[in-house]
Amino acid sequence: RHSPKRVLYLLDKDDNRIANGLFLFGCYLMLSKRVEPDLVRKKLGGWNDILNEQRRDNFPEATDVFLSLIDCWGGMWRAMSLKWISMPATNVFRWGDIDVREYQHYCNPLSGDLVQVVPGQFIALRAPENLGIRE
Repeated sequence: RHSPKRVLYLLDKDDNRIANGLFLFGCYLMLSKRVEPDLVRKKLGGWNDILNEQRRDNFPEATDVFLSLIDCWGGMWRAMSLKWISMPATNVFRWGDIDVREYQHYCNPLSGDLVQVVPGQFIALRAPENLGIRE
């Protein structure tokens, strides 16, 4: 199903970019290879300081919520177990319960800037933003 080719992902020395790259690579392993979060952590063990670092959301205001990459992979694994997210089988616009076109439409600030966190039950909205549009 998957070719035996290597995946190469280049990162610079910035810890935030390294964390983003490690997160994406871990998601790739989980989604495409069904590797559990603990095994992802073991495979990336040389990066323990970044994997375990408590990070906050990218939101500009201060927050008291901090998560590690391992926490985030755990949440993704749970979403995969509930079939909220999965690799597309035949329809590249459908990732489990996520319709990519619908997601792209609604995550746009002009379309509400909302994300469905729990399918059919819970949505998240970004804080209001001045888009420079006059009424």
